[in-house]
Parts: sequence; structure tokens; C-alpha cells
Amino acid sequence: MKIRILETPQGVARLVAGTLWQYLEDGAEHLGLATGRTMVDVYREFINMARDRHPGWNWDPIETFNLDEYVGLGPQDKESFHYFMWSHLFSGLSLTPGQTNLLNGLARDLTAECLRYEDLVTCKGIDVQLLGLGTNGHIGFNEPGTPFSARTHVVNLTPATLEQNQEDFLDRIPPRYALTMGIETILSAKHIILVATGASKAKALYETLIGPVGPHCPATALRLHQDVWVYLDQGLWTSLGLEARDYEMADGISLKGLED
Repeated sequence: MKIRILETPQGVARLVAGTLWQYLEDGAEHLGLATGRTMVDVYREFINMARDRHPGWNWDPIETFNLDEYVGLGPQDKESFHYFMWSHLFSGLSLTPGQTNLLNGLARDLTAECLRYEDLVTCKGIDVQLLGLGTNGHIGFNEPGTPFSARTHVVNLTPATLEQNQEDFLDRIPPRYALTMGIETILSAKHIILVATGASKAKALYETLIGPVGPHCPATALRLHQDVWVYLDQGLWTSLGLEARDYEMADGISLKGLED
């Protein structure tokens, strides 16, 4: 696990977007994508780089795979992750629906939908997986207690996650259930990028980097993967209250230091 610290969240977004482009230039075709406030700036920077640095890029081979979706929300619902992705990324790149893979929150048989999606991800493979970090340590919607062996599944969202999601559902109660790639599904990606900004993520990130590895904090599973980059801003780094020696005590942790 390698850590990069940037001065600001905007700097994090720019570097993550640039890193995604580097993977594409190196031949990556299958991108695992995440949603959430952290990703809005990442996708904006990514689209800007597509326009300014990569005009005429051939998007035909590119295929995307989203982490999760709310149960009960359809593509036209403004709080759905379908809607989020088309609003913040897909339309800006002129991708076609056939290039984008998302879980169907309106599926009549949710178990069958999870199996369908898992088979798709397993068959195609993900070159690079982008992740955010929940305040309780969840990745995707894998809540605390989820076994690391979990594949794509239906999840009953915890009160902590529901409270966090309420900010996006101002006029109604957020969905209690979601569909998500499992932890083992996520770990099957060749490369993983974890993005975390803001002091509210300090406790979860501390556990992710330093705490014992286990289902109590799903993100600790990332320490079992061979190639994970963690990008965070200085404000979050300061909130952790850690020194370089703390990282030297954690197997496989490499601190790259503060960058502009």
C-alpha cells in the first residue's frame, strides 16, 4: 500500500484523475468506478484532462463497472448512482450505455441481479478500481462485519451509513438496502486507488492503515492487495496524528510524503 499526501482536496482530485489517465495510456480498458462527493471533483478533472490533453481519445475499447446501487432507485432517479455517473462522467466523455455496467436497483430478483453482475465482473476483469471511504470504513457498500470473501450481494445499510446518506436525500428517507460488489470482488482488480479527503474520514482511515486487519473495518482488506494507492489531503493527514514511524510498523505501508 502506497500513500500520497496532497495539500488540498483539489490537488487530490487532479492527481487521481491524472493517475487514471496514466493507467489508460498504459493500456487499461476496464475501469471500476465509485460515486460520492469525493468523486465529483475527480471526474470533473478527468473530463477536463480528456478535453485539454487527450482530444480525440478512442473510447471504443473502454468499459466501466460501478461499485454499487441503491435498491428501489431507477436510472432516472436523481439520487441513483446511474444518474450520478451520467451527470458527472459518462456524458462528458460521450460514452455509450453499452460501455457502462451498473447494478440494477429495480431488479425483481435482487439475488439473480447480484449473480449476473458478479459473473460479468469476473468474466471481464477490472484493470483499475477507484474507491471512496465511508466514515465507518466501508468500501462500496460493504458495511462493518462483511466477510472478506463476500462477492456481489444485497446489503442492509447501517444506521451510520443511512445518516451519512441523508444529506443526499433532503426530501425523503434514503433507501435501506443497496447492491454492492463484495470485498473479494473489489480485491480481484489489478490495481486499486483509494481516495479520502476531509477530517471526518480520519477514524476510518486510521483503522484502514494502522488498525488490525478484519471485517470490523472493511477497508483494512485493502492491505491484502498487491497494488493499492491511497490519496489524501493534508487536512486529513494532520487529523490522523501519525508519524512516519507508525507506517514503518505497518507491513507494506509506503509513505510518499506531501506534494503540491
